[in-house]
Amino acid sequence: WFRARIGKQLFDWSVTDTISPSDNINARDWTDVIEFERVGVPAIDLRAGRNTYAELVYIPWFTPSKLPPMGDRWDRELPPGLLRGAQDTPGMNNGQLSIRGGISIGGFDIGAVYYRGYSYSPAYRIAPLALELLQLIPTYRLEDVYSGSIAFSLGEFNFRGELGYGDQRED
Repeated sequence: WFRARIGKQLFDWSVTDTISPSDNINARDWTDVIEFERVGVPAIDLRAGRNTYAELVYIPWFTPSKLPPMGDRWDRELPPGLLRGAQDTPGMNNGQLSIRGGISIGGFDIGAVYYRGYSYSPAYRIAPLALELLQLIPTYRLEDVYSGSIAFSLGEFNFRGELGYGDQRED
């Protein structure tokens, strides 16, 4: 009924197949956008319960997503006067926290998630580099995400859905 894990981990709290407001703990590997992969993060994971449960995940420092290297097939050519800068990451002292709770009752799986951390997909800001030269800098923004999910079966059909709200700083 109780589990504690410490180390580099992957988390998938989504109930849907693709985009999910509940799935935001792990960074992503964008070096091949066809292969949708998560990047393991160092974390402390505590979970209590089975069918009714509460789970807390603390990530002590930020892990950035892997972006395509310049010249790669997924890299895009930038307009003249615009160069790609290095990723601007929040640094080592910026912990992230996620809390999840769920219950299975009467054939329904219902869950709720709160996440406070950094986005796994970078936003881009433009910064001056030199006279008539700008750089495009990938940056990760602090966000709070609230989400809920439900999954159930009706006859031969499975229904799954998620709904979320995200509040991202600087946006």
